[in-house]
Amino acid sequence: PGRAYVLPRSADAALPIETVNVDQVDLVLSRVSDRNLVAAIKENYFGRPLNAYETEQFSETLAQEIWRGTGDVQNDLNTDMTTRLPLGAALSDQPAGIYTLSAAVPGQDPYDHPPATQWFVLSDIGLTTWSGTSGLDVAVRQLSTADAMKDVTLTLISQANAVLGTATTDADGFAQFAPGLT
Repeated sequence: PGRAYVLPRSADAALPIETVNVDQVDLVLSRVSDRNLVAAIKENYFGRPLNAYETEQFSETLAQEIWRGTGDVQNDLNTDMTTRLPLGAALSDQPAGIYTLSAAVPGQDPYDHPPATQWFVLSDIGLTTWSGTSGLDVAVRQLSTADAMKDVTLTLISQANAVLGTATTDADGFAQFAPGLT
């Protein structure tokens, strides 16, 4: 909680990293395809740090590495430092989806000190929902500009993965699902 990120698809996309006594980190950016998202959840990889063995399995079977590099981080001796890692260039041609960024201290054994893993969503669509007696109201906005998005088709899906209904946003970016659907 509090460490989940939705990044807008823009040149300013970045994630924070907290380090102590480190000048640089080795970074690996990977994408989890839509088809592998359910498997990542089923295998209990989704949304948590992975140990070295899990990282190998995850990389071989569920994720596609799209970028590898290093990141310079701020360093004041024995002080927790938070640095903004820019990812805009690495993500510029990537589609919306689920990604992971792994950060490791250079030269460390990954079995003794596994890399930190941050899961995030890359999207330019922001959803806000309200549930009440009139049904489920949804507002759709562009994350990069906060403008309303019209003519977006939304699908309401049950926990059993069945389609309960569809709705299309109006000129103000709003759509509504009937009260019986929720």
